[in-house]
Amino acid sequence: MLCQFSNEFRYLFDEAAVDIWKAGSWTGYYLQNGEATPQKFVLKFHGDSFEGLGQDKLGFFLVLGSIDRRRSAARWVKQYIGAHAVDYEGALSGGRLVGRWTIQPHGLSDGFAVWPCTEDDD
Repeated sequence: MLCQFSNEFRYLFDEAAVDIWKAGSWTGYYLQNGEATPQKFVLKFHGDSFEGLGQDKLGFFLVLGSIDRRRSAARWVKQYIGAHAVDYEGALSGGRLVGRWTIQPHGLSDGFAVWPCTEDDD
């Protein structure tokens, strides 16, 4: 155990070397009108693509996306069941995937942060 570091500590040195693209439960929030709205989802990875299911205060959604490991970045579409879709694009920062969401063609956009769940997120 002496040689194991927390994920937060390892990210301080080389974010690109640490693989956060883990299947399982993820959590985070999106910002809109100054409010941070929690969201949670479960992801499954297939090479450089991923898919999943999630929920936030608006309802249930599907996730379909891709990873750019060279840039430590990801893009995905969050499709609410029976409703609108939201485009997400972000990059690693401080152990989290941080970026912007956009709803086309309305041009609505704001920030988000998501990360794999840890014991601290329960």
